[in-house]
Amino acid sequence: WTWPREQMKGILANALRMFTQSEDKSKAGLEEQTKATNQGQKEVARLQQENEALQKEKDASTLKTQELEKALEASKAETAANKAEIAANKAEIAANKVTHAQEMDTQRLASSDPVAALATLQRALARRAL
Repeated sequence: WTWPREQMKGILANALRMFTQSEDKSKAGLEEQTKATNQGQKEVARLQQENEALQKEKDASTLKTQELEKALEASKAETAANKAEIAANKAEIAANKVTHAQEMDTQRLASSDPVAALATLQRALARRAL
């Protein structure tokens, strides 16, 4: 028994159509996969650029933080120096008050007892010389 010629043509045409459709689907799938791969590569490149920009921003921020820390330390040192200068000024003011009080005592003493005033003045000068 053999297949009639027309039937064989139909079977072969159907097989060819199925093969062609399958090949077209494979090509479409490959094109879709290529598009997705290209899109993924573009996204990776964009993310790498974004990462580099963020790293630069982080580095700049770290540098700025270090500069601010140095400025803070310099400010603390300046504050300490100012406090020391204030303490020295207060000590000088206190010494001037003592000197002034001694001078006033000497003036009062001089008006009542010039010899005692001269002795007090000599002791004050001797203390300053030390």
